[in-house]
Amino acid sequence: MNKIHILLLLIPLIMAACSPKATRVATYAQLYEEKPVSIMIMPPINKSTEVDAKMCFYNTLAMPLADYGYYALPPSISMQVMKDQSAYNSEMLLDKSMKVVNTALGADAVLFTIIHEWRKVTIGSMVEVKIEYLIKSTKTNEVLYNRTGIVKVQSSSNTGNIFADLAVMMIKTAFTKEVTVARACNDYTFTDIPRGKYSILHGKDQQSPAGEKEFSVTLSQ
Repeated sequence: MNKIHILLLLIPLIMAACSPKATRVATYAQLYEEKPVSIMIMPPINKSTEVDAKMCFYNTLAMPLADYGYYALPPSISMQVMKDQSAYNSEMLLDKSMKVVNTALGADAVLFTIIHEWRKVTIGSMVEVKIEYLIKSTKTNEVLYNRTGIVKVQSSSNTGNIFADLAVMMIKTAFTKEVTVARACNDYTFTDIPRGKYSILHGKDQQSPAGEKEFSVTLSQ
């Protein structure tokens, strides 16, 4: 293979690396068009073997949405209303019409999360989570926001002794608080969500880069 052939093979890779990231307005056009204000949070769908993952994620989802300018309906109140409507099961509601949520609570959108995997890697001193975030409109039933990520949350420790560090990290990983992992996943994933009505950046972030729909990241705690 001569140099010209090698160059021709490298051109697509170089162009991909240099190409600009998609903007938020291009990626989340429907969300900008509908401009949801209030979001109801459904209990996560837990497909992992970590039994505590569901409630840990459920209790940590409202804060990042509020930080980015949305009104997150109080989970305890909204779920009581949805129970009265027999629509409190996330697995069943996910593929159904979201209009029942709009009728019952007046919410503009619904947030679903699916925990596909949760495992603690003791040797690597990390927790690995695969989670999907899905926001659906209660008016059009369209998907307004969707990201799936493999998030590795790594415990960090540095005593200067490699064997002591390994022992400490193994202990920390074994007892890593699920809430800490959930918050790390939420904070990273929602960094690219278009800012809501109550944010000073509302309507000003269309040209900001959007994150990848499917991503993998390692975070330190």
